[in-house]
Amino acid sequence: LILLDRRVSPFAEAHKNIQIKPAAGLRVVPAQKADVSCDEVCRNEVSTEDEEAMHCGGNQFDYINYCDTLMKHFPCTRCGRDMGPDIPNMVTDQKDKNAGSCLVTEDFPRCNAHHKSTVRLCPCVPSG
Repeated sequence: LILLDRRVSPFAEAHKNIQIKPAAGLRVVPAQKADVSCDEVCRNEVSTEDEEAMHCGGNQFDYINYCDTLMKHFPCTRCGRDMGPDIPNMVTDQKDKNAGSCLVTEDFPRCNAHHKSTVRLCPCVPSG
C-alpha cells in the first residue's frame, strides 16, 4: 500500500490518470496590505484572458503553500511553518516574533481569514 498526495507528489506525475492538477486559470496573487482576506484579494482581480471575475479557490492553497512560491512574491528574510487559517503569508508587523518571515502551514487555510500582522498569498481562480 502506497499513500501519496495526488496533487503534489512527483510519483503522481508519472501516472497522469491519477494526478490532480491546479484549477485552470489559477493565479497566485499577493495581498497589497495586511489584514486583508483572500476573498477580498480575489474579488479585486480580473482574469486577463476574458475579463472574467475571480474568486478565492479554497481547494487550491495546496498549490501555493510553499516557501519558494512565497519568496517569489514577498521579500521574506526566512520561511517557516506555523498554524493558522491566514497562512500562507508574510508577517509584516515588526513587533511580531516572526517579523519578515514567510509562513507555510499544514493546517487548512481559509479564504475569509485575515490577520492584522500578515499579508496573505492567495489562490485566485476564474468565477465562471
